[in-house]
Amino acid sequence: MAFDNLLLQLLLKASQDKGFVCEEADRALNAMVKSMTPLPLLNKLRPYVSHSNPRVRAKAAITISNSVSKMGLEGMNEFGLVLLVQMAADLLNDRLPEAREAARNIVTCIYEAYNPKRGTEAGIMAKLLPN
Repeated sequence: MAFDNLLLQLLLKASQDKGFVCEEADRALNAMVKSMTPLPLLNKLRPYVSHSNPRVRAKAAITISNSVSKMGLEGMNEFGLVLLVQMAADLLNDRLPEAREAARNIVTCIYEAYNPKRGTEAGIMAKLLPN
């Protein structure tokens, strides 16, 4: 419960306009991604993809994208590929471009996990696709 409150506060602070506060909260979220295994973090972040605040959704999406990029196919399967694709699909229609970009990155990570030899092509294609 305490971790859930901390995560919500970090997402709220990271979505503020105040530069220093936002940067520090972003730094803390990135440290979480680096220090935690992706599966528990994804489970904690999942509810925030549908948060009422669009900036919180975008920050959660970016953090999820960063976590998914650390996972292999086995980890994605363990979390649930259908769930990942559903989250990405919902975020592709988000109002904020940061959330849409994070969704594209999630889909690219899934594609690269399934097609490791063609991963660099997927990265190039993702950059070429229109926003």
